Amino acid sequence: MGTIVSELLAEALAWRRPLRARPPFRWTSRPMKSLVDPMDKQAVYGVLHADES
Repeated sequence: MGTIVSELLAEALAWRRPLRARPPFRWTSRPMKSLVDPMDKQAVYGVLHADES
């Protein structure tokens, strides 16, 4: 019974709502510019454990 009601409701809502064109997908990316050199093990651990003191 719930499935039938869900289907009828979905169809009714689909008829009421006009179809809108979606804008094309654009992927935005930027360099992270890390504040710590990830190759410097001591610097990384220092940042990770800075809140513990």
